[in-house]
Amino acid sequence: MDLAASAILGEKIEEGEGHSEKFCVKSPQFSFMRLEGADPVTGVEMVSTGEVACFGDSFEAALLKSLLASGMVLPKSGDSILISVGGEKAKAVAIMKRIASNGYTIFATEHTAQALRRNGIQCESIYKISEGKNPNVLDFLLERKLNFVINTPHPQKIDLQAITDGYQIRRKAVEFGIPIITNLELAASLANALQNHFKNDLNLKSAI
Repeated sequence: MDLAASAILGEKIEEGEGHSEKFCVKSPQFSFMRLEGADPVTGVEMVSTGEVACFGDSFEAALLKSLLASGMVLPKSGDSILISVGGEKAKAVAIMKRIASNGYTIFATEHTAQALRRNGIQCESIYKISEGKNPNVLDFLLERKLNFVINTPHPQKIDLQAITDGYQIRRKAVEFGIPIITNLELAASLANALQNHFKNDLNLKSAI
């Protein structure tokens, strides 16, 4: 805490003083299923009903352990991942480049899919629920054809239809027990961690 305060205040920290030998990551646990109709978008407010903390030799190892301990089922190579983001397409592209290298099948809604393909990322387009065409996101969720969902609302734009589509994706993922991330910073950290996990074959489950 002393070192953190010194860093925030711009004070000098002696060489070697801030070296981390271990990392610890906390993951919140939510009860969105108990709150009928609640939108599972996380913010700065403390709304979790519990949390777990895990240690690791690296940030990535600690992150994966904490997500597993909180009950999240991490995607395995060959699993299907849906990504649909409101705005911030450049960030999504950078994240999906790392995720695609691990052998996942990527699905994306129209505009996100266009951004991914422009950057050489292979993906399959899937209709939004509101488009009334099949197969759409709801069909895939109902039939358990998606193993993981990354969905974020637009950070600035207020679009009632986009809010409706995004909300339905997030809510249905929760109702059908499909892991979902609604924050691109967390998605980026998870992408890095999974990439490291695949390279080093970390035995995370046995370490919890």
